[in-house]
Amino acid sequence: MKKLFILFWVLIVIAPLFSSQMWVVGEVFTESWCPYCPTARSALLNMAGDRDNYPYLIPLIWQGDTANVSPNYTQRAQLYGISGLPSARWGGSRSTSGGGAGIGSAYASQYTNVAARTAQLNIDIEFEIVNNNVDIYANVEITDYIELRDAKIVFVLTRDISPDPNSYSASVVRYAQQDFLPDLPGEFETFTQTLAINSAWNIDGLKLIVIVQDFAGSRYIHQAAMKRATNTAPAVKYPVRNLDIAL
Repeated sequence: MKKLFILFWVLIVIAPLFSSQMWVVGEVFTESWCPYCPTARSALLNMAGDRDNYPYLIPLIWQGDTANVSPNYTQRAQLYGISGLPSARWGGSRSTSGGGAGIGSAYASQYTNVAARTAQLNIDIEFEIVNNNVDIYANVEITDYIELRDAKIVFVLTRDISPDPNSYSASVVRYAQQDFLPDLPGEFETFTQTLAINSAWNIDGLKLIVIVQDFAGSRYIHQAAMKRATNTAPAVKYPVRNLDIAL
């Protein structure tokens, strides 16, 4: 009986360090002059609306037009070495170029490849809305050995998703990043970031995204989390685990 008790205790200690489901960050780079960009945007938005088949998708549309440019658009495109549009990245390390009728199946294949990975960390998001700011608290726990290459933790705010392929919905409207250093199993750290909210925006249509990513080598995304913002009770924190995504 004593040996069984010890074994049970060890399992309790080790269990929290098991790897978790990888969330799939799908990023489409687009501009209004691009003839194939509407089909690329539409393919990503259709996937985002199909939670049964793509439950772990986090969609980001980076809009490059001067009049409606996403913050950090140029730097993000340069990070991936993007030279032609439309172009998509999956989990940071996989790419899909072009648009057209077959782009949806190409996106689906990339999603499946990334979703099959296991993550070496967990991200929990808490937030509070005060006046025209959202304060984001990203609680990050390392669950397995992880190799980082100039890693950053990225905070993104996106607008509401729309079925209109010519809209700029799901586009990035706020961006910030910090250095990310934890890399040993069991390490836990909370990162904070404040992003401004336009008073004309529908708060309930905003999504908060947190990404841990290498900014060197393959640009691999180690994990991400997404949470819809709400303005039902300002200045109150809402905890959410990345395994309990609420869309």
